[in-house]
Amino acid sequence: MKIKKHILFFLQVGVILSIGNYSNVYAQKQNINIDLFTIENGMSQTSILCLLQDSKGFIWLGTQDGLNKFDGYSFKVYKNEPHDTTTISNNYIHCIFEDSQGNIWVGTNFGLNKLDVNTNTFIHYIADYSDPDKLKENPIYSIYEDSKGLIWIKSINFLTRLNPKTGKFRHYDHYNDVFNFTSVDTKFSVIEDKEGNIWVGTKDGLNYFDQKLEIFKRYKHDDLINTSISNDRIKVIFEDSNNNLWIGTEEGLNKFNKKTGQFKRFYSNSFNLTSLSNNSINDIFQDNNGTLWIATNDGVNKFNEKDETFSVFNEFNFENKTIYITNATSIIQDRTGIIWIGALQGLIKLEQKDKEFNLYNNTKNNEPLFSNNYISSIFYDNDGIMWVGTWGTGLHLFDRRTNNVIRYNSTNSNIANDFIHKIFKDKKGKIWIGTQNGIYFYDKSTHQFSTFTNEIFLNTFRTNRIYDIIQDKDDIYWIGCRNGLHKIEGESIKSYYYNPKDSNTISSNLIYQILQDKNGFLWIATENGLNRLDTKTNTIKRYLKTDYLCKNCISSNEVLCIYEDFVHSCMWFGTVNGLNKFDIKTESFVVYTEKNGLPNNIIYSILQDNSGNLWMSTNRGISKFNSSLEEFSNFGVSNGLQNYEFNNGAYYKSSQGEMFFGGISGINSFYPDSISRKKLVPNIVITGFELLSDKVSKNLYVGKDNTIEIPYRNNLITIEFAALDFTLPEKNNFAYKLEGVEDDWISLGNRRYATFSSLPPGKYTFRVKGSNSDYIWNEEGASLRIIVTTPIWRQTLAYIFYGVFSILMVFWIIQYRTRTLRKSNQELKEKEQIAKQIAKQKEELIIKNKSITDSIIYAKRIQEALMPSMNLFNRLLPNSFILYKPKDIVSGDFYWINERNDKTFIAIVDCTGHGVPGAFMSIIGFELLRNITDDQGIESADQILKDLNRGVATTFGKDTNNIRLKDGMDIAMCVIDKKNAILEYAGAFRPIYYIRENKIEEIKGDRFSVGLLNESVDGQINKTVINLRKDDIFYLFSDGYADQFGGSEAKKFKYRRFRHMLLTIHKLPLDQQRIYLEKSFDEWRGDLEQVDDILIVGFKPELEII
Repeated sequence: MKIKKHILFFLQVGVILSIGNYSNVYAQKQNINIDLFTIENGMSQTSILCLLQDSKGFIWLGTQDGLNKFDGYSFKVYKNEPHDTTTISNNYIHCIFEDSQGNIWVGTNFGLNKLDVNTNTFIHYIADYSDPDKLKENPIYSIYEDSKGLIWIKSINFLTRLNPKTGKFRHYDHYNDVFNFTSVDTKFSVIEDKEGNIWVGTKDGLNYFDQKLEIFKRYKHDDLINTSISNDRIKVIFEDSNNNLWIGTEEGLNKFNKKTGQFKRFYSNSFNLTSLSNNSINDIFQDNNGTLWIATNDGVNKFNEKDETFSVFNEFNFENKTIYITNATSIIQDRTGIIWIGALQGLIKLEQKDKEFNLYNNTKNNEPLFSNNYISSIFYDNDGIMWVGTWGTGLHLFDRRTNNVIRYNSTNSNIANDFIHKIFKDKKGKIWIGTQNGIYFYDKSTHQFSTFTNEIFLNTFRTNRIYDIIQDKDDIYWIGCRNGLHKIEGESIKSYYYNPKDSNTISSNLIYQILQDKNGFLWIATENGLNRLDTKTNTIKRYLKTDYLCKNCISSNEVLCIYEDFVHSCMWFGTVNGLNKFDIKTESFVVYTEKNGLPNNIIYSILQDNSGNLWMSTNRGISKFNSSLEEFSNFGVSNGLQNYEFNNGAYYKSSQGEMFFGGISGINSFYPDSISRKKLVPNIVITGFELLSDKVSKNLYVGKDNTIEIPYRNNLITIEFAALDFTLPEKNNFAYKLEGVEDDWISLGNRRYATFSSLPPGKYTFRVKGSNSDYIWNEEGASLRIIVTTPIWRQTLAYIFYGVFSILMVFWIIQYRTRTLRKSNQELKEKEQIAKQIAKQKEELIIKNKSITDSIIYAKRIQEALMPSMNLFNRLLPNSFILYKPKDIVSGDFYWINERNDKTFIAIVDCTGHGVPGAFMSIIGFELLRNITDDQGIESADQILKDLNRGVATTFGKDTNNIRLKDGMDIAMCVIDKKNAILEYAGAFRPIYYIRENKIEEIKGDRFSVGLLNESVDGQINKTVINLRKDDIFYLFSDGYADQFGGSEAKKFKYRRFRHMLLTIHKLPLDQQRIYLEKSFDEWRGDLEQVDDILIVGFKPELEII
């Protein structure tokens, strides 16, 4: 029983120790931000077997399904094409190597390949066991060039030497245990150490090759000797900068002492947190700092030479997700210092830079430093205390000297809200705390918080998020809130709110930031526009983007931050759509966006260093802007930033010049003069040449001589290029020029291609230069000679032929011209006579036309004299208007008004046609209407139309040939009886509209034209009687307005739109209604021709009784 208890005890201890061990392992793991490239980014396969950066700067990747070349933007894939001998011999890539001539050597599962850089084709070396001048085996696992320029190749059973000059192979047999089979992930290695010795890794041990004696010395594993190599399966051999030889095997890492011939072993130990993560070593690499990196089957390890310990990297952050790296197969470091890791999960880009930005996010115990680390405000006091407001977890006082944090929130203080959006210290030293629910004050002596005692103040800021607090030159406090701008002066408060009806108010109630400039103006950044408040006159000027395509205006109406630049005498405004520079004198804006180099268009905050450079927090990192050179330098997570995304209002600049920016994962601080730009000049290469000719697209390869010859029929040429700096390739910049077409450099920004269309025959030189994301330019760049061939008909012999042929043609033309000259002279005389006759006829036509026009103008005067004067119209109908627009000089539409026995007669008439015919009809209409009302004394609307019908019919009854003419009038006739408050209406095709109680009513006229109705059917004329009410308004009109073509689609205005317009404007004064109708007509018609006469009469009857 006791034995069982002891066993149980030891089991419990073991479990506890195991848990503690795994906990420590977890605590030691370092989550580092990376970029990850997979098949989704264009690679031929996600799993990577080998890596190489060539002398130009391209990164080469070997996979089980093809060779890949990466330029920072895209992957070019090389694969075997079964019937094309110029392609790679096999898609399974074991190794890649670049020789001293720039040739790329590739070892595959089926042969050795050399990529000819001049032709972009592969030369194959395939095994033939019977031929001593060829390879013995096809699977090639390692390639190396020694100091003599000889190529060494490792296959499973042989070490082979190739002389590139003669193309001959020499094979060397080494020890081979036929019962020791190769593993699935076999890797071998060949190197030459600094002493000129060749070392070869095999499946049966480490081999030293004596080149003089051409024999091998083998180092093998011995279980009884601790100083022997840890395992015989040698995967990688590496010599470090101290001439130490490191050997990676399938069972441990070894450091070899060449003097003693002894090995020091390094193993993975689950109980040792500083040991290797895995014993299977796939690659060894030494970075620029002299640190060894070891790729294993469980991530990568960094070797600490001082204490001979390892740091494990097998968990990485990519796009806010944790990526676990298992089989790391290869490691390289590019020229910019970026570590590239090939793994089963893809290509990993790891930037291990010295962090230029201080980061405050976690404690030593890896706990959030500021509760949730979602920073909303920052203030740094002179006593060294950093005040940090968070989004939902209260206020934090952080002492950077002791790393102590004091937290105040709604549960342990008088602060009633945990959303701290503003921390402000006034001139008296009082600390103001702005929250989403009021303002609080901090007492340093008691460490207590208080708020306003004034009830008006409390109500103003209750549930009103505080965005900004400032104290102006007159010691007046200005507070920007979610709802309004508020001015506190003593015990009084004045609030400014948006009023859509008053342009002298702020343009939005949501205030992001307030700034008082050197002239005393108050600048206000709002959700909908920028405002400038003159505190002396209390006037507000708004700066708004009113038009999407407007120039010299602000880039967005949502303005997040403001900065006054005393160095360059201007203002800067950060918006959600770019940075804006404001010229105070001209009041114009210059806009900078992502196209100009910004990492992101959302600008959360702006600060300025002592050199005049702007520092901005954005939605994609921090950006430095040199406004003199107009250059941006951008910084991201790889530079030590807390995250790419920062927050509005979370920024501060201390009196010592230190800058603080807060975001969604903590705070960064830095001194601007300590941030330096990367000085490495990127290599510029031309990566593609696409020719579109006769609707066929071709990709042409640029050879070693950098010359391309294209046919003269070139519809479109696209040249692609790259800056081989992989830090932020999307932010690399380019400029180009095509000598022979243009001499000035054309800036492309981040665009990495140039397009030309229809280049004429000739010789051109295309030049491109580029920079990295820090604007370090390669002024030399890259160049390409383009020769556009000359067609046969534009060559020298063709021009000689053209010359001879032209001389013969000139001689023949002279002869021909001589024969025809006499004939031409005779014809010319005849034409002169005809021209004189035509000129005489033209003069007669001009005289006749003027006579006709003068007659028509005189007819117009007669017509105007017959029509009622405006004085008469206004006297009989004071509340009325007339819109009268004839199509021609004279009109077929007319209006008529008369008064008799306290009755007012009004009519609008549309005669058949317009111009002169209509005018004649109108004259007859005037006289007939006057005769019916004045001479005959008829006062009924329907009877007037009947008599008018007979009068017109009698007048135009028959012509001289006894043929009845079909000429008539469309009319709307009204009789207003003021005493009885009624209106009689009768109409012929013309309706009447009247509006009563905001509703429009229509009474349609009878369907006949006056003058065309038989007397036997006079009874068909109807009369409508309307009892008048106060505010009734009536409209009479011809069809010209509704029939007018116009608008964006050149369609008719139509009556439905006309009724809607009348209903909209009927409450306006009548003279304004006429102006509105005329303006709307002109806008609708635009540049189109007026199709008919326009006549509209609107009136409100004046009644003696209501």
